[in-house]
Amino acid sequence: MILNFFKEIGISCCTHFILGLPSQDKREVFSTLKFLASKPSFVGASVFYPVYNSKIFSKISLKYQRKGKFKFYRSSSFFYDKELSRDELASFLYFSRIINFIKSLCMRYNIKYQNFRDFLDEVKYIFRIRPPQIKLNLLIVDSSLEKDLIGAIILCKIFEYKKIYWVEKLKKENSVYYKFNEDFPSPSLTSEFIRTIDNLNIEAPSF
Repeated sequence: MILNFFKEIGISCCTHFILGLPSQDKREVFSTLKFLASKPSFVGASVFYPVYNSKIFSKISLKYQRKGKFKFYRSSSFFYDKELSRDELASFLYFSRIINFIKSLCMRYNIKYQNFRDFLDEVKYIFRIRPPQIKLNLLIVDSSLEKDLIGAIILCKIFEYKKIYWVEKLKKENSVYYKFNEDFPSPSLTSEFIRTIDNLNIEAPSF
């Protein structure tokens, strides 16, 4: 109820959860993402790290208690990777950012989210995205494109090909090149993420 109250008075919120806790598995993370996606709040995924001399620190294996490794605990190296692999942890961070981007588009363009397919149709209409833009991995344009448009094209490609992409921007003479490169999350994990949000009612924070 508190999140709905903040939305009503125009305050945007971000709800954090810990990613990579001991005994945490993929099903639990997907369940958490699904729950937070449906709330009027951005999703904040914070990477778990073992706090020295805490109760949970004493329970993890010696591999993660070695001296000299403490500096890595709070880094993005995903030092604790027992239950979930580093690639899986990084993928879930990606997925939380995708959910937040969807929420931000809903806020900025006043999109009423019903399901992912209808959302993409609305996005394609707003940004005038044509099928060739989704199929091609290289876009050549006369001038730089808006970040929201690039992100919208990536969303369409994610749904179409069940892959995650990152964009490389290159300038050559009088043209701008956008190269869409496939990133590391596995197609199976990405497909599971798509299934998770496909018929989910994603709710944006305050408009």
